[in-house]
This record gives sequence, C-alpha cells and structure tokens, in this order.
Amino acid sequence: CVPTLMQDYKVFVNPSLSDVVATTTAEALAMGKFVVCADHPSNRFFSRFPNCLIYRDSTEFTQCLRTALSSSPKPLAPDELHALTWEAATERFLDVADVDKWQAPLEAALDTILHAAHNG
Repeated sequence: CVPTLMQDYKVFVNPSLSDVVATTTAEALAMGKFVVCADHPSNRFFSRFPNCLIYRDSTEFTQCLRTALSSSPKPLAPDELHALTWEAATERFLDVADVDKWQAPLEAALDTILHAAHNG
C-alpha cells in the first residue's frame, strides 16, 4: 500500500550509479510516474519505457526534469506493466541462466579461436 502523499508525486529521480537492482525505479514506473535516471548499464532495462527519461550530463538532467514536470506520464501498456513485475524479472533471470542457450555458440567461437591459434 502506497501512502497517499506518495501517490500525488509524478516524478521519481534516481541519480544512483551503483543501485544495480533498481527496485525503486521499477516501482515508480509501475505506479505510472516519470523516472529520471542516469545513462548507466544498471538503468538500460528501463530505457524502453516511455516514462523513463535518461540523462548523460547535467544539461540533459535539467531537460529531463523540465519535461517530466511540464507533461503527464503516459499510461503503460499491459505488457510494459508485466515487464516490471517480479514474475517477469524471474523469467528474465531464468532465461539468462539457461546454460544450454549460450553454451553451444560459446564453444563454437572457442573452437574457431583455438583452431586459428594452432593453425596460424
């Protein structure tokens, strides 16, 4: 349950460059808020959402914040909302952890490299 005061805000700013889980960013997007966050690998997943405004420097940060404050967040589509759930996060994790999907291409690349190294 989200406190009423929090529901009134429409912008969440996450300047962190070390929050690699970024749960608060996902929660803010799921609540229909704008999120202003740094261009960083930990935020790359969120860049596909229309309400995620990514900045690379202080000038872009100011532009993102002005955009967020002067407009309304777009409603998320059902598939976008699902992507922000723990269920979807677990599915992505299991997909990445599936060794069979990446083992064969990795072995083929390694074979090519070793063949080239030995046959010069």
